[in-house]
Amino acid sequence: MKELLISQIAPIAATAVVAILAVTIKTIGDILIEVLTKKKEEIEKNIKSLGYEEELNTAKEVWDIIEEKFRITENVAQVLGSKTDEFDKLLLQKIPGLSQENIDYLRQAIAGEVNKGKSVITEDSAK
Repeated sequence: MKELLISQIAPIAATAVVAILAVTIKTIGDILIEVLTKKKEEIEKNIKSLGYEEELNTAKEVWDIIEEKFRITENVAQVLGSKTDEFDKLLLQKIPGLSQENIDYLRQAIAGEVNKGKSVITEDSAK
């Protein structure tokens, strides 16, 4: 009698255990995949930000080189055009493959940073 009962209950119990394990493994796997995906996105953001910071630092170096080169001059209109062209050319030499849009953005970012304190000086001197 025990053997008959065991032979009938054992396959049902085994199937139930396998089903529970399958659901548990799937749930854990889904959670693990979600965590790894978020971690990957975070790492990609860090890589992109590091690349941007490197480009920005290179652009600052180029800006300083250009500022030093055009520090003393008489013709302001010629200098502004020449500085922009020289900045673009030198930045492309240091970071090949930049688009004109990226170059313009970097130039504006550096100019904004360099000139952020100058507006206060100008406003104070006008009073």
